Amino acid sequence: MKNITIYGIVLLMVMSFFSCEKYLTENPATSLSEASIYNTKSGLEASIVGCYTGMQNGSLWTGDMAEFLGCSSGFIHYKGQRLGTLDYDAARDLVYYTDLPRNYGAYLAIYVVVNRANNIIENIDASTVDAQFKKEIKAEAHFIRAVMYFLAVRFWGDVPLVLTSPKTLEEAHLPRTSYLEVYKLILADLKIAEVDMRDEARQTELTGTTGRPNKWAATAFKAKVYVQIASILGYPNDQPFKNAPNFSNCSITDAKQAWTLALSTAESVISNGPYQLAGKYSNLFRWTDPADYLLKERIFALQCTTNGASTGWYTALRSLPNNYEGGGAVVTAANSNWGRWRPSRFLFQTFAKTYGGVLGTGRSDKLTNVYISCPDPRFDASYIHTNYKRAGTTALRVIYPSNNSVMFTSDNGNENAQAYFKKYLDPKFNATRGYADFYMLRYADIYLLAAEAAAELSTGVGDANWLKAFAHIETLHARARNSVTPAATQPKWLANRFSTQQGLIDAIFYERLFELSGEGHEWFDERRKGADFFIRNFSVPMNTFNQQLGERNTVTNLDVWQFLYQQHVYPTTVTEMKKHLLHAFPIDEIRNNNGIGESDQNLYIVK
Repeated sequence: MKNITIYGIVLLMVMSFFSCEKYLTENPATSLSEASIYNTKSGLEASIVGCYTGMQNGSLWTGDMAEFLGCSSGFIHYKGQRLGTLDYDAARDLVYYTDLPRNYGAYLAIYVVVNRANNIIENIDASTVDAQFKKEIKAEAHFIRAVMYFLAVRFWGDVPLVLTSPKTLEEAHLPRTSYLEVYKLILADLKIAEVDMRDEARQTELTGTTGRPNKWAATAFKAKVYVQIASILGYPNDQPFKNAPNFSNCSITDAKQAWTLALSTAESVISNGPYQLAGKYSNLFRWTDPADYLLKERIFALQCTTNGASTGWYTALRSLPNNYEGGGAVVTAANSNWGRWRPSRFLFQTFAKTYGGVLGTGRSDKLTNVYISCPDPRFDASYIHTNYKRAGTTALRVIYPSNNSVMFTSDNGNENAQAYFKKYLDPKFNATRGYADFYMLRYADIYLLAAEAAAELSTGVGDANWLKAFAHIETLHARARNSVTPAATQPKWLANRFSTQQGLIDAIFYERLFELSGEGHEWFDERRKGADFFIRNFSVPMNTFNQQLGERNTVTNLDVWQFLYQQHVYPTTVTEMKKHLLHAFPIDEIRNNNGIGESDQNLYIVK
């Protein structure tokens, strides 16, 4: 018999629903009786809001996951004098180790939200609230459960499929369910959601918010799920699963059908949904005007408000420079966690090179291979680079890629050797808390998904699907170019840019990195199509990049943070890379759950 600790998943799941805080309301409820939860409209609203609050857990999107999952993609760089720690090693190895506390933290947080959704689904039918209202809330709970299982199945593959709230410890000893069955549940939940959830007008009328999902968000997520399934089916030999991919249980027979479903679903959202691209790319991350929080590009946003935000909202705290001017009145206060996750040099340089970047000349460090700027307006909207002004000072802080911020020397410090993300800066940031929202899914992603599906369905250069892929990408490019006055010349794809389908597909992957940089998609996107795709689009170019002049570490015993990935050779064989495609299953759950044994573990990195 395995030991069960009070910190185990079961107790958290049993307790979670009744400890959820109400969020996005002026007067959050601190406690609710079971009767008031199920038998009043305000109670049912609070139950759903509690699910969204659970997504703001410090182990998920707005906390550790944004930081450590991003850094485990290799496209985001991890700061910290943390050599030899589990966090450092895991980031370098692109995964969560089985015994990494952040691995189990994410696992627990996911199932807390699942349990809150399950409680609603189980109990709402007996409510005395009118039938239409109950149907809408129940459908939204199905949507939330689908989102959480979609996260879990991409993290670990097979996961316990919990469909009812455990009432005892014994009921929670569930085995890992095949990822194929998890996807079946996800699609079933999304089908309920897209039929019965509120439409945009009713959601806004009843909640007064935007960014809270309506029924079209379920359709949008379904497109994302179809892309995931199609990626697995399209590259079956490169996947890490113990069971070969067979999605007949989802009525999907092959990759072509899945890509077709992905394309038609994404284009349905584009043609019929209530969303529209923000006029200017930078307005998505400006946060200075109330209208910034009402943009119709927001399919699903975790909303950070001054009256109801989770205290674990770390996106600004951990991504911005120290004392960056532009925050609130107290940005000169100490912030020891500044800049813990930042765009890697590889991502920065690849972005600039792809879209007309300018190489530095006459540099004092003598380097000629460093791009110092990029005319794509998304670049400056996404990154703080070259220099920045600290609050309370007049001098500029010189940072990457400025002179003497690139070469490896023992004194170039942990402030100036990488760029920073800019997307989570808001005027009220106070060195501890930021109030920028976190985009779970925005409309631009749907264009990217549609473009990818069309490219995969193309049978030759210039055919209808090829042109469709180009058109969807150019819609985003046009928005980016017109985000500044006069309009920028980049980004832009000319008709003869690619000569092969693989070249087009790979370019769309990088387009996702550029458009959605720092928004939490990197780790998932590079793994969807399996080991060979990951090797071709990350390992090989990253290994080459790290040997460039200016990237090679020539200083012995150098332990400052910016060299995390330096001299680390990434896997270039499918067999080895498969170990990096899923996180190891958390050892604490294996130990605590009688339904799971050591033999159920994924392929994983052995330290």
